[in-house]
Amino acid sequence: MEPTRCTSFTNCSSTLPGSNLSDPEKRQRVPSAYNRFIKDEIQRIKANNPDITHREAFSAAAKNVVLQVN
Repeated sequence: MEPTRCTSFTNCSSTLPGSNLSDPEKRQRVPSAYNRFIKDEIQRIKANNPDITHREAFSAAAKNVVLQVN
């Protein structure tokens, strides 16, 4: 079967394999402690340094997870 070419994400999101949109029975999982920490940490880092890119903020947040665990 030939994959279809999409012109925008909204047109194709329901056709992606494993997409939660394609199966209404699937529920979104509850965020883990790691997910919640990363989300809060990225917000904190960006608040202190608004010029930082998301990638740099995520990297710093991930390093802070290691510091929190140790």
